[in-house]
Amino acid sequence: MPSSIELWQVYYLFCKYTKPSPKNKYVAIMCFDEEMPMSILINSEIHPFVQARNHLLPCEVKLEQQRHNFLTYDSYLDCQDIFPFPEAQLIDYKGIIHEDVRADVIKAVKACTVLTLKFKMKILEQCKI
Repeated sequence: MPSSIELWQVYYLFCKYTKPSPKNKYVAIMCFDEEMPMSILINSEIHPFVQARNHLLPCEVKLEQQRHNFLTYDSYLDCQDIFPFPEAQLIDYKGIIHEDVRADVIKAVKACTVLTLKFKMKILEQCKI
């Protein structure tokens, strides 16, 4: 694991994975895959696509602004997918996922039926709380 990047840290960066177009996003480090930091995206709201599909709702974790002072409003950690971000991109450190929320994140990772098993297992192994 890289020494400067740690699990549960949040960074702000330009994200090419967002659709329909790339944009700046908050991302949370959730595991490492062969030294590569892997992150889950933080969204300002639950996407209507997810809201319309009950099986995806357990993948969402509310991040309250009062516990995460880097946020300007309540947001959601979207545990459906995970993305690689080279350490060189992780330069704008914003904070850390509050300890009180981590159990909810682990619960969401366990419950999320669309997160790949490989990364589900890595997160559960590496993010022990």
